[in-house]
Amino acid sequence: MNTRRLLRAPLKGHEGSVLCLQFDADPEEDLIVSGSSDSNVILWRFSTGEIIQRLTKAHSESVLNVKFDKRILVTCSKDKSIKIFNRRPLKYGDLGYPNGVNPVPIRIRDNRYGNPTDDLPIIAPYTMIGRLDGHGAAVNAVQIHGNEVVSASGDRNIKVWDWAKQVCTRTVVGHTKGIACVQYDGRRIKWPAFGLTATWSGPCRRGSVTPAWLERNLPYLPVSAKTQLAMALLDHLPTSVVAQIAERLHPRLYINFIQYLPPEVCLKILGYLDPVSLLGVAQSCREWYSLALDRKLWEK
Repeated sequence: MNTRRLLRAPLKGHEGSVLCLQFDADPEEDLIVSGSSDSNVILWRFSTGEIIQRLTKAHSESVLNVKFDKRILVTCSKDKSIKIFNRRPLKYGDLGYPNGVNPVPIRIRDNRYGNPTDDLPIIAPYTMIGRLDGHGAAVNAVQIHGNEVVSASGDRNIKVWDWAKQVCTRTVVGHTKGIACVQYDGRRIKWPAFGLTATWSGPCRRGSVTPAWLERNLPYLPVSAKTQLAMALLDHLPTSVVAQIAERLHPRLYINFIQYLPPEVCLKILGYLDPVSLLGVAQSCREWYSLALDRKLWEK
């Protein structure tokens, strides 16, 4: 960077535009992974620039993002899919080993002829061991954290996956346009939204991000901010939802008197909202969305 000169000649191997890459210069890794519009993924040795391996036609369309840790390589594509490749040899019982083999009965496993699972094949490095499908448009970005993969897509959704089980554990909705990037640290998901950088905190295995944020931060909101939040929710909820809430709060409370609800009753409404309703409000009510992101509102 100081000399502004190339350390070595450009790496050549793709037949199309290089759209994404990740590298690790640590001698233990010494790796560059690149993805291209030619649908291929290439692994390069960082120190020399030589090609280590080529994953030909890793996807049916352009590869838009690649991420790796010490166990797996994750790729995503314009073809709407996410693929998982192992980075180390896998034997039966390892995390990520395909579940297509039936478990061996204990009575056979413990006999004097040895363990039959020892004869099961060892999966070579950079074999596709999983595919995650569920997005309705191009998957633009992925992030790995532990046994989870988070993906962002042009379908306006963010999904959290258990990559070993190949199941989606939650979907975060609320955008009006496609999502280009995502960052995840196990507790918070960050992504650009409405011209802001949105951050939702809370354990991502629980219902919805928005209720988790409320549960964690509502006790610290001043009364004025709590009332403002509740009123904003009331103003943007469908009449039918408000009516159901009113009936649950008090049998004699009718829809015509919703506008006269006192602040303490408005606060109770927050507790009656299900995740879908809350996310719908976050999507349609910019005022509420801005309030949720403003930390000044919940300072003690």
